[in-house]
Amino acid sequence: MNFICNHPSIEHCLKQQLINIFPENNHKLTFYRCSKTDSVLYRSPLFYYFTSAQCQTIFNHLIVLFPQIQLREGWLELLLDQQFLSFWLLKLNDLIDQFFSDELPLHPRGEFFFLFQYTHARYSSLLQLLNREKIRLIESELLSWHHPAEIALILQILTVCDCWERQKPYPLTANFCEAMLNFERNCRIIGESSPIQRSRLILISVSQKLLNRLLRQKWQLLPMTEL
Repeated sequence: MNFICNHPSIEHCLKQQLINIFPENNHKLTFYRCSKTDSVLYRSPLFYYFTSAQCQTIFNHLIVLFPQIQLREGWLELLLDQQFLSFWLLKLNDLIDQFFSDELPLHPRGEFFFLFQYTHARYSSLLQLLNREKIRLIESELLSWHHPAEIALILQILTVCDCWERQKPYPLTANFCEAMLNFERNCRIIGESSPIQRSRLILISVSQKLLNRLLRQKWQLLPMTEL
């Protein structure tokens, strides 16, 4: 994996790569994720802002970092495969700590927000259970996800990271919690094979930590670990 993303948002990292090539046009450069439910596809409408030669220059730069990137009629398209998602989710555990503060709110809100607190408590309990069962991550292992509930949760993790500053906190948090609970209902861990256990463990770990930061920073709530 040549690409090193040092920010939780893949959208941010992709845009930064474009700015490195054409810093004078940074206000024109953008990537966005397509609203697909079965895959992770980022696109950039280069043809709106650049000549064909410039588009090719951008493509030649990025294909070194992303071998799966394609240039189609002026659209730059990047379909993230299982290898990239495995690499990114493992690194995201550390990036969350770097970019999203876990400081306790000085004046916690009085509201309870049952759905949010319940989801956080459920995932905290899951992590404790998996720790007792001695289910651990192997950093060098290639993880993979195929169940629709797994993919839906990954898409929501991406959305939270990409839209942290620009989306209203309620839909951002509510949709994330819904995906987390749907994943828990449909994707068991105990009794599955070791590769499946570890692939699902990283989703639980990242989701719990990301929801923890959402509750603290966006809602000024002290996350509950049990109800």
